[in-house]
Amino acid sequence: NVLGTKNIRSDSEYYQVAYRVGQRLAKEGFSVVSGGGPGTMEAVSRGAFEIGGQAIGINMKYGYKERKNSYLTKAIGFQFPYIRKLIITSPATAFVFLPGGFGTLHQLFEVLTLIQTKKMEPMPVLLYNHKYWAPLLAFIKEVMVHKLQTISDEDDEFYQIVDSEDHLLDTIKTFHKKRKELQEILKDHSVEEQGE
Repeated sequence: NVLGTKNIRSDSEYYQVAYRVGQRLAKEGFSVVSGGGPGTMEAVSRGAFEIGGQAIGINMKYGYKERKNSYLTKAIGFQFPYIRKLIITSPATAFVFLPGGFGTLHQLFEVLTLIQTKKMEPMPVLLYNHKYWAPLLAFIKEVMVHKLQTISDEDDEFYQIVDSEDHLLDTIKTFHKKRKELQEILKDHSVEEQGE
């Protein structure tokens, strides 16, 4: 899943990053899931779509209208934000957060909370661009972890900052490979137990 703001234009640095990330994920065989709207969501969808990849939009309906970009291979619209939020987190292999607003932060903290409370398996939560995320992460580390101790040092390790698209892609590919290997081991083990 790639998340970020709807409020960027196609000439923005982050639009271009999202576009390239969408292309590269699709080339590796990953489906790209986004909120389905404009801005970052359009960019990542467009990147995947233009090279023949899957671009899935988990978007919002506003009355009779559905907010979706034209680069989606599949769109699922929701009337209620809380249902959309649940669905957008479920099919993930990784989460990529590009700079965004309250909605992006809301989704980030939702994912971190689900991992912290073990309602979601740990997976890469990648925050793109250290300069953008540094003030928030300093607050988390200094205030939440050390001063108030409302979260632990381990909780602070559920995410990582990446400053390059290569690092981002390598992290996702490595995690996906290890997950598939583990699934094969578990599958083989299950077959052996059934045969006894």
